[in-house]
Amino acid sequence: RLAHVAEWPLLVEAARRVSRDARMYLRGTAIDYDTTTHNAHLVRARLMQKRVVTQLVERSRTGGERFRRAVLAHVRQMGRWKYWSWIRWREGNAKPDAIFDLSYGENATTLAIAWDWLYPTLAAGDKAEILRIARRWPFAAFRAQDKAGGNWWYGRADCNWNTVCAGGLGMLALAMMEDAPEAAGFLARAEDSIRPYLEYLDRLDGGWPEGIGYWGYGMRYAFLYLLSWEQAHGRRHPMMQRPGVRRTLDFPLDFSPNGVPCSFSDVNRYSLHPFHHALAERYGRYDVVDRLDRMVVAVQPRRGVGQSIWPTDAELMLFHPRVRYPRVRVRRNVVRRYPVLDWYWLADRWPDPDLYLAIRGGTTEVPHNHLDLMSFHCVVRDESMITSLGPSEYIDTTFSPRRWELHEMVSASKNTILVNGVGITRPARVASRVMRIGGYPAVRLDATDAMGSIKDGLATRFCGRLFVWLNGNGVLL
Repeated sequence: RLAHVAEWPLLVEAARRVSRDARMYLRGTAIDYDTTTHNAHLVRARLMQKRVVTQLVERSRTGGERFRRAVLAHVRQMGRWKYWSWIRWREGNAKPDAIFDLSYGENATTLAIAWDWLYPTLAAGDKAEILRIARRWPFAAFRAQDKAGGNWWYGRADCNWNTVCAGGLGMLALAMMEDAPEAAGFLARAEDSIRPYLEYLDRLDGGWPEGIGYWGYGMRYAFLYLLSWEQAHGRRHPMMQRPGVRRTLDFPLDFSPNGVPCSFSDVNRYSLHPFHHALAERYGRYDVVDRLDRMVVAVQPRRGVGQSIWPTDAELMLFHPRVRYPRVRVRRNVVRRYPVLDWYWLADRWPDPDLYLAIRGGTTEVPHNHLDLMSFHCVVRDESMITSLGPSEYIDTTFSPRRWELHEMVSASKNTILVNGVGITRPARVASRVMRIGGYPAVRLDATDAMGSIKDGLATRFCGRLFVWLNGNGVLL
């Protein structure tokens, strides 16, 4: 595939950026990143993964030995880091086995890819050194936390930490199975952790409570692991047969009409992750490939795809199936509900709507939530007409007990309803139902209980919102 990009402008541009970046990374292994930002060590881990994967791709494309040497130099640099975890760095705890957090999961994935890709070329000393890094950091950290009562994220059905951490561990165990006897045990534990996450997708009809941004993050590591498992074993992974897993390909696209993000909670944007292309190919969903390609074209002028801190360009060259798919049959006046999430989307035509509406029902009690029940997104073609504010960056208070003092998290920053100056409380849930009014489909939300209490009882006798879909000619609230 790396030799066949010429007919695809999207891939030609990706190849150009890969070559440019790979040559730039030859200058050294030092990574320039903002050390004062929230979870700076996680940012560093992603930048390192981008460097390693980019150089591996360029080495395969050109046969350049200098890129192979550069990958090994970067892996050795990971072994020299004093801290892998920003959390433990803040505490001054430099023990490699003191935690297994997101940085460990992402770094484990980077080690797995480098080891597996370069394995035939590695000298005995190189293998021993990389094995030492794996055993000193991710293997030791997982073992220590597992024995000490377990990692808090282990087996969590609704949290991206599970698949990032367990997926990275599982990939490293797969890669090192023949050389590290302990890898089989880590692989079994990773499988056990990820299973509830994937089973949860059945309940959610393929949706995800953390929104489209964290769908991309958590599913990236879940499916890189699962696709790696299938390659390593030469057969299909049982979890890949689950209906929710099959359906989840559509979720981020359902809430990104014409590339405009219309999700809820933190990180309301879907950044291109080419594992999505690989997953679509795995299921023969080439209509998804077509929509992803058109999304890239739509969003590139607004935010440069090549600026991602992920190895997006390199992975796009690897995972894009090089298939042109005829446009799917257009559906008119689509009304879709994700039942457990209680999120709705409506479109005058799908895909490529001229008018689109996303509605937030459900509950506040999900990870990365905001106090945004009853809020909505309205998009005309590629313009977001009425939206809500969200956090532009993470800061130290974002995930602290003071999260609910941040303006971007609460109802005052959302296009929801305020009564006497205040919005919904926590915990809260709204009740929704689909109706027909005057022949038009409508979605009704009852948020009376969600508005909480005042000194003499409920804050409202009734609080609700009705969205009437005028068959694509407009929306009445």
